[in-house]
Amino acid sequence: MTSLKNVLELDFAYLETFTSRIDKSWGSIFCNASNPYYYDANHAHVSVVSLNGSGAKTSR
Repeated sequence: MTSLKNVLELDFAYLETFTSRIDKSWGSIFCNASNPYYYDANHAHVSVVSLNGSGAKTSR
C-alpha cells in the first residue's frame, strides 16, 4: 500500500528537478526565480498547522 509520506517524497523529488526547496518549520517553499509564473515551481507546501496561532505544534 502506498502511503501519503511516500507520495510526498516522490512529489518533492520531482519538484526538485526544476525548482529549489527551502525547508521551514511549517513545511517547504518551492522557488524558481528563472520561471516566476510557473505554479509548480513557485509554491508552498504546508505540513504543520498551528492550532494556537504561534506556529508551534500542538498536541491533542
